[in-house]
Amino acid sequence: MPIHKKYGLSREERISNKKELSLLFSKGASFFIYPFHVFVVATSPQEQKVKILLSASKKKIKTASQRNRLKRLMREAYRKNKHTLINNFSEKPESTLLIAIIHSGGKTFNAQKTEQKIQLIIQRLLSLHDKIPFISINQSKRK
Repeated sequence: MPIHKKYGLSREERISNKKELSLLFSKGASFFIYPFHVFVVATSPQEQKVKILLSASKKKIKTASQRNRLKRLMREAYRKNKHTLINNFSEKPESTLLIAIIHSGGKTFNAQKTEQKIQLIIQRLLSLHDKIPFISINQSKRK
């Protein structure tokens, strides 16, 4: 088992599986905290307790350099604050939390404002703890 840094953000902590992505967007709960649209679903347990996807809208933020900067700020803000989310969800060993945070507003923020918004998102996720839908990855197969 690999050693995990408390404030790191490894590849295993990111959503890359197409099955998980489709499950997250089709059956997950969602909410909006300007300018972020958040999708969340709990799935069958995996090695990581929380997996995340961070994205920026190409339609709203035209240049790739601005989108990359924004995603870098989002990653950094999540990385610094993820321990509160992981500590609260680690008491539920039977599930893994999949989260997608999508910047859908046209205005980009500085690092401090982005971090405040990510902290608000984490607080909302903690308050929705019992309302997050649980879907087994095996159940989502089409028959």
